[in-house]
Amino acid sequence: MPHHLVIDSVSWRILVPDFATAGAQIAAGTTPSLEPVGTSLRRWTDGLLEAAATPERVAELAVWERMLTGPDPLLGSRELDLRTDVVGTLERTRVDVPAPVTEALLGGTPGALDGEIGDVLAAALALAVAAWRRDRGVEASSTVVTLEGHGREESAVPGADLSRTVGWFTTMYPARLDLAGVDIADALRGGAGAADAVRAVRDQLSEIPDRGIGYGLLRYLNPDTSSVMRKWPEPQIVFNYIGRVSAAEVPEAVRGLDWLPDFESPVTGGFEKSAMPAQAVLDIQSVISETAEGLQLSAFMSFPPGILSAPEVDRFGQFWVAALTALVAQAEERSGH
Repeated sequence: MPHHLVIDSVSWRILVPDFATAGAQIAAGTTPSLEPVGTSLRRWTDGLLEAAATPERVAELAVWERMLTGPDPLLGSRELDLRTDVVGTLERTRVDVPAPVTEALLGGTPGALDGEIGDVLAAALALAVAAWRRDRGVEASSTVVTLEGHGREESAVPGADLSRTVGWFTTMYPARLDLAGVDIADALRGGAGAADAVRAVRDQLSEIPDRGIGYGLLRYLNPDTSSVMRKWPEPQIVFNYIGRVSAAEVPEAVRGLDWLPDFESPVTGGFEKSAMPAQAVLDIQSVISETAEGLQLSAFMSFPPGILSAPEVDRFGQFWVAALTALVAQAEERSGH
């Protein structure tokens, strides 16, 4: 099993067909012959180092400053302490979204709300945080989250072709999700406020340059900007939508081969060292899985028990499911269903 340092989820979409194709070629008595790799991982990283120093990229510093230096009330009893809040101390819980809601999210809901699945999930997150804070006596229209992306933003390195490159390209970047002017209560009832929330979040995410790859370049690869950015606060929430790998994503040309992954087998997770610092006060990893009832979106949430309690996080999970359900309801109303 390869270490996560050398592979990401997109890489499996390259490796699985390659394994199947090579296996079939060997079985047929021929030498495996696979499609060439465009840009190597080494060339890509060299290109990122160069990109981090360009004036165009450095000009993004103001964007990230606006994201991180505005108001963001404490989620729990205190700030994250990287010395004591480590992986070995985290508690974990999960929340499942009903299959009919999941199917709608993967179907017509994003289009009916003039967005994409990422916009809808981020809007639901923003609504859930706002409602959760209000439930605890805190009023705040915006929240700052760390989002994850596949990181294969070829425009960052002119001429790059990563379509067949295996490696870990994941980007993590902050986004301020602001629902100022959105009727939160109406949105959670499935009213017009739900569509307003998606539009607001969609527009805010669309303003992030190159899907956030510049944040990591300036934060870690440019010494001049890094010295400034390390003084800024980190988001309290990490949200990642892993999506779903299914048989449908295997190319048609290799679906008939005997060697294919078992998509119905349980997911095998990796392991983090217990002494590693926690990523955030609330780390949310969401994924689609197949169940007897149909496709189901689940969120796996980890948190330091010295900052949040399990009942508090469970309550947040309830707000998140309620927000997703409300967005689906508004989409159905707009579609005339």
